[in-house]
Amino acid sequence: MSTYYIKLTREGKKYPRFLGPYENKDMAMGVVSSQINLEDVSATVLSKVKARADGLRSPEMGDYLNTLLGNHMPEKIMFDEISLDDLHKKGRKKGYMVKNKDSGITMPPRMVNYGKILIITDKSSVVEWLARNGIVGEIANYPHPDQIRGRSVIGVIPNRLEVLANRVGNIEMPGIAKRPDLKNISLSVDQMVELGAKLKWYKTFESED
Repeated sequence: MSTYYIKLTREGKKYPRFLGPYENKDMAMGVVSSQINLEDVSATVLSKVKARADGLRSPEMGDYLNTLLGNHMPEKIMFDEISLDDLHKKGRKKGYMVKNKDSGITMPPRMVNYGKILIITDKSSVVEWLARNGIVGEIANYPHPDQIRGRSVIGVIPNRLEVLANRVGNIEMPGIAKRPDLKNISLSVDQMVELGAKLKWYKTFESED
C-alpha cells in the first residue's frame, strides 16, 4: 500500500521539507487544505517514491539527515540549507538507533528541533483535537531529552524528563468519570469534546532533598 507525503517548498530555498506519512492521497490533500496557509510556502502531494526522489530524508529510513517534519504542520518550518554530500549520505547500517544511557530512550543520533511545542502521542485524534484548539507542533513517540529541554511538551513523560521541559501539558477530560465505558480506549475527537477535554499546563521541579 502506497503512502503519501506533502512536499513543502519556500521561494529562494533549494531544499524542501516534508509532512507525512499519510495513508492515502485524500488524507494528505485534506492536510494541505486545512493546515497549510503560509503565503510563501507551496505544498505538493507526492507518493513516497517521488518524495524520496525530491529529497525526503529520515533517520528511520536509514538516512543521515531529517527533512521529515512529522504528519502535522509545525509552528515553524526550518528551511536551512543542506549540502549535497549530507543529502546523499546514508546512516549507519548497524546500530543506527542510539540508546541514551541516562533516559533509556532510543532515538536516531541526529534530530532536528522544529518549533517550541512538542506533542508526544501516537493518536491522530489527539493531534486533531489540539489543532482544532490552535495548537500544533513537532510530533514524537519516543523523544530524546534534548528534544524536550526548554520546550512546552504535551503528553505523558517520566518525571525525570518533565523537569527538563519549560512546562508539560496534559489533556484532562472531567466527563470520563461518568463514562467508564470510554476508559482505556482510543477516543475520537468528538468523544474528547463530549468528555469536556481541556489542556492544562504544569511545571515540574527537581527537589534536592
